Amino acid sequence: MNRKSISSKFVLSSSVFLFLFIVFNTVTAWALDAPGYIIYEKKGKVLMVQPDGAGEKAITDKGMTAGALTDPQGKNIFYVYNNKIFKYGVDDKKTSVVYQGDEKDRLDLFAWKDETQGLIFRKKLDKDLHSYFRLKEEGKPEELLTLYQNPFLSPTGKYWVYSDFIPDTNEKNCEIRSGDISAQEQRFVFPGKSDKILGWDKETPTVMYAEGEKVYIYDVVNRHRQILTLPFKDISVAALCYPQIIYYHNNQEEEDPGIFLYDAESGEQKGLAESKKYAYLVSMNPEQTKALLFCPQFPKNPLGVGELYLIETKNAEFTKLTQETGKRVFMEKNFDLQWSPDGNYIVYEKIKLKFDDIKSSEIWIQGEGTKRKINSSAFHPTWMKINR
Repeated sequence: MNRKSISSKFVLSSSVFLFLFIVFNTVTAWALDAPGYIIYEKKGKVLMVQPDGAGEKAITDKGMTAGALTDPQGKNIFYVYNNKIFKYGVDDKKTSVVYQGDEKDRLDLFAWKDETQGLIFRKKLDKDLHSYFRLKEEGKPEELLTLYQNPFLSPTGKYWVYSDFIPDTNEKNCEIRSGDISAQEQRFVFPGKSDKILGWDKETPTVMYAEGEKVYIYDVVNRHRQILTLPFKDISVAALCYPQIIYYHNNQEEEDPGIFLYDAESGEQKGLAESKKYAYLVSMNPEQTKALLFCPQFPKNPLGVGELYLIETKNAEFTKLTQETGKRVFMEKNFDLQWSPDGNYIVYEKIKLKFDDIKSSEIWIQGEGTKRKINSSAFHPTWMKINR
């Protein structure tokens, strides 16, 4: 065998090895053991992709102006384009309009859980004022509430708790109410705003809230409440995953304000992030083992530029996901729809703002030690379980 033949075979085998090395490492780098599909909007199309980045395809040529969701059976995908709600059938791959509002209406989807008895969507009225509707039958929505602050749904969607707070009015005149989402009469809980509602328990219809310097756990069915004693006072945000409680305090007389993980049974506490200026609970995963918190850069502008954090209660990990989240994402997104069906991962937008506009946007996945980018110049990610 001549030198040229040996050289050619060496180059060929090296190329094959390099190709297999790249392919193998690409596949293993994207290996992600998570169920469901991620739905998002890009360049005027709605696309779906597997969590490992495979099987990307467009399901419609119409874009969407808010996040998508699926019914509890995972057989239909719903999404919004301005004043219309569309349904895409997973089996027949057909698209139809299930609701059309007035031409100037701007809609977004809020939730469809096991016990909401239909799709809950919102209609934007003025600034932060929204009317909430339930759609059981195509084209015939049922009006539920009109609120300035988002209601808090229980994990199954049967109950909710909310404030009738109106901006530029006396805060002492507003009330927190709760009850069955289908009931016309909602029960009074205590006077206050939604930022005093601190979280639902996973197993029972109980909600945690703050009133003055006290924190209560309130059973919305039996109307029973108990006082919960935490190490610090002036609690302004918390996530309830009993006995683990994530909370933020602003009592600077005792210690620098920060975010803490407290065990209500053992009394042990661990600091997760100290010297934060403020924090808001954004969402808990379905298993309530992970929480998203938003920390604004300036407390006087709590919905402006800030940082989104992922907290894992089982190992007390505290990870910054992104900066420059801003009001456009925090208020107009429903992060409950962005958890993976198994609750282990979150899909989110990593954006950069220029003045009040989004300059750029990337879609990322994070959780279980994994962090990777799904796509660039893409918006409105939703993670859903689809039965095919």
